[in-house]
Amino acid sequence: MPVTIDYYMSLTSPWTYLGSAAFAEIAGRNGAIVNIKPCKFGPIFEQTGGLPLPKRSPAAATGLSDDGVEALARGAGHSDQS
Repeated sequence: MPVTIDYYMSLTSPWTYLGSAAFAEIAGRNGAIVNIKPCKFGPIFEQTGGLPLPKRSPAAATGLSDDGVEALARGAGHSDQS
């Protein structure tokens, strides 16, 4: 019996962008059914006291240094856009 994954995602999240191909590959390889559920995290942040990425400090926004984000992007198969 296949596993079903409810995938809540933000279309504007850099983490969605960086991880989507790997996630889809892993889910497909394992025969998982994925229910993609796009959502707006802005209202959630407002209700929970969180800050959206543009309002966070760079270090808090990513949890990684700029070099770390670039390395993660390269590892995910994304080229440097600069």
